[in-house]
Amino acid sequence: MAKKWLFFIGFIFIISTLISGCDEGDYPNEGPIPQDLLTPALVDFSQDDVDDVVDVALTEIPSPAPRDNGTPPAACDFVRFVRFKPLQGYSGNAQDADACFLMVPGVLEGANGFDYIGRNMVYIAKTQYNMNIEVWAMDRRNNCVEDLTGTQAAEASGDADIGQKLAIDYYYNGEEINGKTFHGFLKSSEVPFMSEFGLKMDTEDMFTIITAMVPDQETRKKKVFVGGHSLGGAHTSIFSGWDLDGDPSTLDDAGYNNTAGIFAFDSSLAPVEQMVDSALSQSFKLIPESIIGCGLEMTKVVYDTVLYGLRKNLISRFVDGNLARIVTGSPIDAETMAVIEIVGLLAHLAPDAENTAIREVPMSKHMFETHNMYMAKDQAQLDSGIPGILDFRFTNEALLGIFFDDDFSHLDMIKVSLGFLHGGAIVPKDPELGFKGLFVPADAGPDLRHLGQGPLYTWANFDEVANNDNPLHQDVDKTLIFTTMDDETADIQSFARAIYKGDTNLVEWYFSMRRMVDLMAVMMDYGKLYGLNYYHGDKIADLPQIEFPSGDGMFGSVSPFEAIVGFNHMDPMFASANTSSHRPNQVIYPLLDFAIQNMKE
Repeated sequence: MAKKWLFFIGFIFIISTLISGCDEGDYPNEGPIPQDLLTPALVDFSQDDVDDVVDVALTEIPSPAPRDNGTPPAACDFVRFVRFKPLQGYSGNAQDADACFLMVPGVLEGANGFDYIGRNMVYIAKTQYNMNIEVWAMDRRNNCVEDLTGTQAAEASGDADIGQKLAIDYYYNGEEINGKTFHGFLKSSEVPFMSEFGLKMDTEDMFTIITAMVPDQETRKKKVFVGGHSLGGAHTSIFSGWDLDGDPSTLDDAGYNNTAGIFAFDSSLAPVEQMVDSALSQSFKLIPESIIGCGLEMTKVVYDTVLYGLRKNLISRFVDGNLARIVTGSPIDAETMAVIEIVGLLAHLAPDAENTAIREVPMSKHMFETHNMYMAKDQAQLDSGIPGILDFRFTNEALLGIFFDDDFSHLDMIKVSLGFLHGGAIVPKDPELGFKGLFVPADAGPDLRHLGQGPLYTWANFDEVANNDNPLHQDVDKTLIFTTMDDETADIQSFARAIYKGDTNLVEWYFSMRRMVDLMAVMMDYGKLYGLNYYHGDKIADLPQIEFPSGDGMFGSVSPFEAIVGFNHMDPMFASANTSSHRPNQVIYPLLDFAIQNMKE
């Protein structure tokens, strides 16, 4: 026993000596300081104005989920979408709308990915075009297994402090809300039915929405437009070539015969066979080559083997942290998504308050790895994790910005142009880590003995860092350009709202792997044996179509349409709609004009 105590005391002595030997020079906490903020742009209308005109409601259509491999929860027996429509001066019947837009989300994205563009499109159509339109933001079926009890109770409280306690106590401390306790973040073994949540169900859900909302097929051909973001754009092409009853000789139920036109946000519209090097290729990266065995050449034998693996839980039924690490370099998982939702809620309710929630959430291995990747400026900091995310001080808004902004996030699929970090030293991330053009905060405290005592980092909104008169956002000495006006486009408060607001969310906790495997099989002749009824790919080119590729996004280089300068992957849905003096919106107006040109009497 004495030897154990001597070892422990010696260990503490060594660590104490190392720390006490660190002076300010041992910790490079200095760096460029951003210049002063600019006056925000004048707004054409407020988001309160939008809320006075637009009705937003989660809508559910009964539709039993597949039961071939277990029984899903009752909540899964509904097709869900968020419906945006005018509050007044409109019958409320989609058949009477001037135009309707079905929007399909991308990878790891829920219906709230379209919260901002949906609300603002309906508002602009009503107030500037004198049109009544509807937007339907699809929520994929696998979101039915998310437990949003904690975040929804936090939202209902309307108070950041109360909401933070409610959410963290529910998800981490075993507290009940309305008699319910959190089961825990799901394991693949607990959702056997998700092996059947594939492309067939997703595509038929798209048909379910448009046929329920606009029952007459001829009317759908005149006024219903179908599109999506990222994977949702590829899915739009699949829908367009789909035959609902599997009989290619009856064409009234073919996708292309049920839409007036198609659109894509940083994605590509084309027959599936032509998308291997564009939209679908990005999605295929979610499938490790070790699983499919032979790259994109998925034979029927390989497909059958993978389905067997999903059904027997030999392969994870959803994208978990281990799969995400392979694809993105960060093990983002359901827990990461839930914490992001809490951060978004706090950023919206109390943007300038110092974030304490991140310190109250137990730091799991996956959470630590993800956050460490964000904070590390070089390999040494990545290896040590010091200073880490818990050592810096951020406002709620700043922490959200760090997670998603294109100048700080290393995850291309979630990047959005929200502004820039402020309040302290900020340094470039070492490009040797594999991420070019990214920054990290530098000052976590005066020295390693006083981490957590640095400045409070705040967030500068997109229109506070650069404008027409001051297009460059630099450090105070004007030796380093942090960002430019062209690269900043989205309001962080509108983005924060979309993270959590309402009955669904922006991030997708459990993304079905069956969907990704089906995306490969749908190109193959044998796919039709499994209900993948993609028969009419040759008709897609005949449909009116428009794409909004992002210049700094994932598909700007492959789209035949001109890429939008400065846009990142999420910007088409979140680019500011009401600051035309700063930068006119380059998506909403062209999309409405496209609809007007292609609506049929």
